[in-house]
Amino acid sequence: MTEEKGAKGKLTREDLDIIKEALLEAAKEDMFQQLIQAKVSEAVAEAMAGKEEEMRELREELDDTKTRLNELEQYSRRLCLNVSGVPEAPGEDTNQIVTDLAKMAGVNVAPRDLDVSHRVGASREGKARAIIVRFTHYTARQAVYDARRELRKPRPFRGSVVTAETAHGVFVSDSLTRDNQQLLYRARQLKREQKIFAAWSDVGKLKLTADPCYWLGELHARYSERPAPVALSVRVH
Repeated sequence: MTEEKGAKGKLTREDLDIIKEALLEAAKEDMFQQLIQAKVSEAVAEAMAGKEEEMRELREELDDTKTRLNELEQYSRRLCLNVSGVPEAPGEDTNQIVTDLAKMAGVNVAPRDLDVSHRVGASREGKARAIIVRFTHYTARQAVYDARRELRKPRPFRGSVVTAETAHGVFVSDSLTRDNQQLLYRARQLKREQKIFAAWSDVGKLKLTADPCYWLGELHARYSERPAPVALSVRVH
């Protein structure tokens, strides 16, 4: 019966055993093993290449989402300012503090110009928390921000809840997101290293003054190869 099936072109069990033994012997050869390893490596590389491209696209989407969320949060703060350096007192009226500071800087701010104000952050003994104030319109906000340096020479008046000495040490700044605060901090580090002349923010936009040679070199590479968390404006001279 076995010979009859073999005559008809079908493999017998004996034929299969011979082929199996031949394959096992071939598998022991270095060339065969190298061929198998090459094919496996090629398949793995193709699979990894697809995954790496997928991961790259996901990282780009995540970075873009983070940037957009940061921009939206910063835009929501466009009417806000931070006021630091004012000692805390029980029962204080932060709106009154802000209006008095504005008046001492030469800006008249009415109660209707303020939406809300309060201290921010956890209370710590011996350290006054900053005040965040939200104005009802941009004109009042910007008037106070533009006059912030006038507090170096405050104009005291009777009935103010803030003393001239306190006003002299007050710092008024943009209300920035966490990412934008970190970016401005790094820029100010460059200023301390005397690599740029100045760094500040204005309505959430980072501004620098830098030497043109430095801007065209290290600084440009640092801030231009990837989207910055905030819009970047550079003046060179």
